[in-house]
Amino acid sequence: MSTRCQVGFYKKNCKVNLLKDYEALLYHHCDGYPENMIPDMAPLLINFNIHRGINDLEYAAACLITYWKIGYSSKSYVKKQGYRGKAPFFNYLSVGICSSFHGDIDYFYAIYDDGIIEVYRIKLEGDFDIKKKSFILMGTTSIDKLKKVNEKGWKTIAYNMYQKQEV
Repeated sequence: MSTRCQVGFYKKNCKVNLLKDYEALLYHHCDGYPENMIPDMAPLLINFNIHRGINDLEYAAACLITYWKIGYSSKSYVKKQGYRGKAPFFNYLSVGICSSFHGDIDYFYAIYDDGIIEVYRIKLEGDFDIKKKSFILMGTTSIDKLKKVNEKGWKTIAYNMYQKQEV
């Protein structure tokens, strides 16, 4: 079964509001756990922040979805399927742009325009409802912290978040 997640982009002044106040919302169908998603998003978020500024949320979301769609993300899937290096593999199914939250996600990533990244585990009790306590904060990091470490460090940050979750 796939580990689904969504990534929301937010203005920093929305931190006190509900997570429903996103500027952009993306869907990632598989490998949505932090040990994959943090290292997967880090290179793009770091470079985007350097060259454009993460505060440009709509462009950041557009670049992230493009990054995923071309096949540079989900490295294990791309390598397993043998598509890396072939021009151009375009994944039509596994990621997309959303108008609302999906009821089957396992993780949620909130990326704020000040570079803060919050990671949530989704705990469903009955039907999905954003007003219920379905979002459990696992941990927080930032683009600046990710910039200071390499891919191994990204995995360590994600692993430490993952270890804190309730099983």
